Amino acid sequence: MQNLSRVVLRFTFVARALISLAIALMLANAPPTFVGIGVPFLAFAFADGTFAIVMASLAFNTPELRGRFVALALLDGIVLLTAGVMLVMGSGLVDPDLLLAPFIGIAATCFSVVGIVHVIVARWLHQRLGRNVLSLALVIASVASAALGVAAVFMPPNAGLAKQLLLVSVLLQGLALLLPAAYSWPSVAATQHAQGRATSMH
Repeated sequence: MQNLSRVVLRFTFVARALISLAIALMLANAPPTFVGIGVPFLAFAFADGTFAIVMASLAFNTPELRGRFVALALLDGIVLLTAGVMLVMGSGLVDPDLLLAPFIGIAATCFSVVGIVHVIVARWLHQRLGRNVLSLALVIASVASAALGVAAVFMPPNAGLAKQLLLVSVLLQGLALLLPAAYSWPSVAATQHAQGRATSMH
């Protein structure tokens, strides 16, 4: 069961990476307007947010990721889906001016916090597994999350700058997700075995 979850988890990394690359193409061809970049952002928020929650359930069955990585994946998914819902509400279901300012503030704050959490979990994984590709991927993803937060701030006043920041964010996200999809990471058992051999040699 654990091996199956690990294999499916890597396919989930691939799926999220492909989503990021598809959104990057949409953004590259989108007009630098609030609506122009809002549509790709919504697609990204709902698609990647859903897969992030799927990833959390798969990671729960992977012993080396159970714990903080699962919590991070859930946080990722919830923040993205919430941002998508708020943007839809602020785009016409109610008075846009009523929700636009709170959306900007909440989105910028949440994405910044998620970026910090990425770094914390990367450090936790490094302590748990030693040098591993997941920690590197999470550090890259933290920069992507920070760029997403800044993009939310500039979305209404400077859509052109927001478009560039969103493009950078999804490309970094795609790169971060491709790394664990392409390269495996050690299990807890393998790490403990290697540490035990190193200790016995000394």
